[in-house]
Amino acid sequence: MFTKVYTNLLILGFLLSIFQFSRGYAADQVQKLDSIEQYLVKDKDPDVYHGAKKFGVAIQGALIGVTHHRGPWRYSKEVGGWIHQKNLVLLNDAVNHFSSEIQKEPNPMLYHLRGIAYMAEENWGRAVNDLEESYKLGESSTTLHINLGTCLLNLGLTDKARAEFTTVIENFPDQAVAYQSRGDLLIDIEDYEAALVDLRKAAELAPKSSETYNSIGVALRMQGEFEDAIQAYNQAIEFDSDLMSAYVNRGYAYKNLKEFKKALADYEHGLEIAPDSPSVKNDLAWLLSTCENAEILNGERAMKLALEACRAVEYRKADYLDTLAAAYARNGNFEKAVETAQSATELFDDESALKECKARLELYRKEQPFTDVIESE
Repeated sequence: MFTKVYTNLLILGFLLSIFQFSRGYAADQVQKLDSIEQYLVKDKDPDVYHGAKKFGVAIQGALIGVTHHRGPWRYSKEVGGWIHQKNLVLLNDAVNHFSSEIQKEPNPMLYHLRGIAYMAEENWGRAVNDLEESYKLGESSTTLHINLGTCLLNLGLTDKARAEFTTVIENFPDQAVAYQSRGDLLIDIEDYEAALVDLRKAAELAPKSSETYNSIGVALRMQGEFEDAIQAYNQAIEFDSDLMSAYVNRGYAYKNLKEFKKALADYEHGLEIAPDSPSVKNDLAWLLSTCENAEILNGERAMKLALEACRAVEYRKADYLDTLAAAYARNGNFEKAVETAQSATELFDDESALKECKARLELYRKEQPFTDVIESE
């Protein structure tokens, strides 16, 4: 069963400081939000606080998740501090905001910021247009090249993306993020040994990067080195205990080592961190509906999770439909399992995955559920 490989998507603005909150709004009550609000830092070097003292600044273009309000101040868990709302724009409004600003007085940073907003929407084509316009107008930061490379990669222009990352490395060999980005690209094209060279260099330059160790784990896991991969994921989690992808990736590695209870615990933890993530729901549903350990099976919950995942992607992802079909079969609804698996076969563009799905479809036609038996090495 195909399971999504989680590597980091680079977007401008790695938040490098721990921040503090001004006592000027001490009389305001802290309001905890029901769900995380996503913001983009629109101004250059805005002050951020914790307690009564300013401790640092936020990076322009950073994407942050806000969990608390206090008057006009916003708290972001990623950075552990407070920033004034005047320095932020809601991510959902960012494209319109920067479009309006560009109409008034275009400049390279405004195009870069709108490009980041488009990246957050996964509108890679428009993001590339804005980033290239930013470059034409004079912006030439390493972050611009990294972001442009990320967009090109997501458009399938691997060679151009690799050239962007390599340009940064050649001109700024101390930039860990460039090695990280090229390493993730090399994972995508299945050059795992070369990826590990870049990622280990990134770890050398930024020894506490959770994303780098997560990516190292992915490269190791894709070569079947599951125990070493788990050690890398452990390191990632040590540096960031809320890194959902590290738990899910580690869960997949545990599953391949037949440590199913540990796998289940990691998937559950990933879902706690990202309760709305369709990819985590899909992976957990697959385990609950196909695990060879009967103690792990939970067809009813698998069905619920798989349906939620499919609805989130409007039933357009083949592997999600494949999981839903397995959940239907585990619950004894073979008619729906056949119907759903058939729909999945029409969407798969990977020949190997398509062949496996068709084999499961034949099982459902015989009114048999699918059990994912992990082969021992």
